[in-house]
Amino acid sequence: MTNSIQCDVLRTKETLKFILRDLDWKMNNKGKMNGLSTGYTELDSILGGLHGGKLYCLAARPAMGKTAFALNISLHSALKLKKETLIFSLEESTQMILARLLSIDTMIDSCAFKTGELTDSDLEKVEHAVGTISSAPLVVVDDSFNIDDIEEKSQEYFKYNKEGLIVIDYLQLISEGNKIGSENRKHIGCIVRRLSLLAKKLNIPIIVLSQISHAMENRKNKHPLLCDFRELDVVKFSDVVLFIYREDYYNPDSEKLGIAEIIVAKNNDGPCGLVELAWIGKCQKYANLVYRSRIERK
Repeated sequence: MTNSIQCDVLRTKETLKFILRDLDWKMNNKGKMNGLSTGYTELDSILGGLHGGKLYCLAARPAMGKTAFALNISLHSALKLKKETLIFSLEESTQMILARLLSIDTMIDSCAFKTGELTDSDLEKVEHAVGTISSAPLVVVDDSFNIDDIEEKSQEYFKYNKEGLIVIDYLQLISEGNKIGSENRKHIGCIVRRLSLLAKKLNIPIIVLSQISHAMENRKNKHPLLCDFRELDVVKFSDVVLFIYREDYYNPDSEKLGIAEIIVAKNNDGPCGLVELAWIGKCQKYANLVYRSRIERK
């Protein structure tokens, strides 16, 4: 028997032991979640939290708030759970991302961070938030655009940190070799596959943000669907696919003003469904609602 096969045999046995330990934990902790909390109660009840080794794709049309949603989850991970949180921002600078995080945390209008129109009370809140976020296990990287760099920095960061979260904003800007992902659908498939393998290797949940086709704008019902991805490999290699939809984006007079729908469109190990969250646009904050979730049991 070759060394390679021997390793596979050992891995199989260890995995069986892990399944047994996991079942024992669940039996003795009924009602508790063994994944990383998103901070959103109903979403956690559907997903069971964010699990190590899984790739989560968060997709939406532009201006729906997908970066904001990922940053809300990142803040919860780093500030509330004290978990190592690594954010790769391929579109916005570190300064822009940190300003958005401060706006979310303080609930101060994000425009004030651009204009400087802050009260003394606002400034005190920002100073306190700066101290809190500075001491949190959160890192923003804005100079890694190649999948090789993302893999290398992720492995270096989580070499000794066994728990945490990786967020990548966003998929179509990741390059492989000399090509940008958006230039070739085959490259997107390769990148998503590598991100899936990276999540498994590190045993860390990875959230990757993604665009979807503008063709959906021509439909009467503009709720996003899995078929709206230009690259179907995104769906194939993601363990979970989440969409964001806001009715008030299309209809300012909507009865659902200030409400965002988080749609779990694919979930390999659990149910799909829909969760409604409060959306406070001025500070880009998502908050729990105490009602209106729908779960589709498999």
